[in-house]
Amino acid sequence: MTVDGELRDYMLYMPPTLDHSTPIPLVIMFHGSPIDAAGMEALIHFDAEADKGRFVAAWPNGCDGLWSYGADGGSKIADEDFVQKMIQQLESRYSIDQERVFLAGLSAGTWTEYRLACDLAGMITAVASISGTMRLSDDCRPSRPVSILEMHGTLDDVHPWQGGGPHNAFPVDAVIAKWTSLDGCTGTPVMARTGITLTSTWSHCKGGSVVRLDKVVGGKHTWFGAQSPDAVPGEPDTNTAIWSFFNSVQPPG
Repeated sequence: MTVDGELRDYMLYMPPTLDHSTPIPLVIMFHGSPIDAAGMEALIHFDAEADKGRFVAAWPNGCDGLWSYGADGGSKIADEDFVQKMIQQLESRYSIDQERVFLAGLSAGTWTEYRLACDLAGMITAVASISGTMRLSDDCRPSRPVSILEMHGTLDDVHPWQGGGPHNAFPVDAVIAKWTSLDGCTGTPVMARTGITLTSTWSHCKGGSVVRLDKVVGGKHTWFGAQSPDAVPGEPDTNTAIWSFFNSVQPPG
């Protein structure tokens, strides 16, 4: 499709077992950099999760493997217009459940998806950020609550847990504090542990939204569970975790 004078494209995976007579969830996947959508799918094999969960997976491509907003703090307009038009196109062609549109991304892709959660909250139910971060200095005023899952390793050297690093990432705890505030969460989180993953869940939030942090102790900058040289023993399976999260959250009330 042509958006703002630029030719943009995305991959689409539609499981053969989908029932098109009922509303279908949509998961939009944001690749890291400098790989593209095809490279990321080859790494994480998320389409297999779409088969099991019976949802549509859409894979937008940045420009030359980069997201303008995520790569250099550039304009958000080009990628926002592209993703919005892509969602509208998919909803016009297929029986997409407009109350179950989800975003998931890795590394540089998370800057963009967090920005979309701020600006296109009316179209998005939940976001899963893997080894990612956001710009806390940006104005963020979502029109409705958006559920958030952040999965992050404590030994991430690209987006360090404590902030800083090569991309001047904001601290993970600050990102979570931002969203618990935006979603109006109250009380203390429910804590749980599975292997090396410590989970904190805030479920008393506005509109039935949920904010969850999966702290992968010893985890590195990676899509956990993928065949990566940065994988560590006992790390979670990201594909399963994010679909389980998306499938459990309620559409904003």
